[in-house]
Amino acid sequence: MRAPDEPRPHPPLGVILAGGASRRFGAPKALARVGGRRIIDRVLDALRAAVPEVVISANDPALFADLDLPMRADEIPGQGALGGIHTALRWAMERGRSGALVVACDMPWVTAELLRMIAERAASTDADVVVPV
Repeated sequence: MRAPDEPRPHPPLGVILAGGASRRFGAPKALARVGGRRIIDRVLDALRAAVPEVVISANDPALFADLDLPMRADEIPGQGALGGIHTALRWAMERGRSGALVVACDMPWVTAELLRMIAERAASTDADVVVPV
């Protein structure tokens, strides 16, 4: 634990995981519309309201070029979400961030309030992982 007068680490890097193939869904889930908006746009809005910087982990950058976000593919291909999380954590470390706040691209109802709570909880503890229960 940090003493109250110690400086807070840089906030986590917001990372959208969008590297999946959506084989069962049949089309990119992130681009599906829910309530008239693409799911990925909903996720992006929630993350932007929670952390100052958002990037995207995507194996097909052309799908998400319109988002105008920094993008990179999985460093270890073929590992599913774990490969994306690995890439997110490395990216956050490169940018000097305290960690990565990682959200899947197919979560249309994730809220900024939840993401802010996770980021705040992570900043107030020495835990390596924060998972809401």
